[in-house]
Amino acid sequence: MPASDPQALLDAIVSLATEIGQRCPDCADHASQIASLAGQIATATPDRGAIQDALDAEMSDTDLSDAHVRQTTEAVVRAVRTDR
Repeated sequence: MPASDPQALLDAIVSLATEIGQRCPDCADHASQIASLAGQIATATPDRGAIQDALDAEMSDTDLSDAHVRQTTEAVVRAVRTDR
């Protein structure tokens, strides 16, 4: 699982939390909380496509090239990842 795939990392966290809850019934509440928090992170993370779509929509009346929009999208994604 490459570290560059945030969704795969979150899926692994949920999977591990589920396994912990199944193996240790006394830990099930905490494991469920971990899985829930991982789910919240997943929904809070903007994805590359959503960012690019927003930029395309906002910049449709400008003369920005597709390449510039892609570069800006990548810069936003990097900034979001760095900010965490």
